[in-house]
Amino acid sequence: MNPEFIRKRLEELVINADLSQSKISHDLGFNRNYIHTIISGKSLPTMSAFLQICDYLKISPEEFFHVEDDNILQRSIEEYNSLSEKSKLALKDVVRKLKQFDTK
Repeated sequence: MNPEFIRKRLEELVINADLSQSKISHDLGFNRNYIHTIISGKSLPTMSAFLQICDYLKISPEEFFHVEDDNILQRSIEEYNSLSEKSKLALKDVVRKLKQFDTK
């Protein structure tokens, strides 16, 4: 696993939780800069600390590592936004036709 992924993912989750890094560190009984050292790339959490962080953020370890769908959606939106209006209308028709298969 790429340490950079862990750093970025933890940073994203902390921001989404609208909590400070020091509050999470304190609440979990770690050194007040513990989460900061992970997010800054200076260290990685131990397995025990990782599980505590996941529990604290109310996510499973699987949810921590599972971001593929979000990345696919984000890339798709970026690609869509780069299309011409004519192409966007054509794509809309394709999606409408695909939805017909889902209802059968």
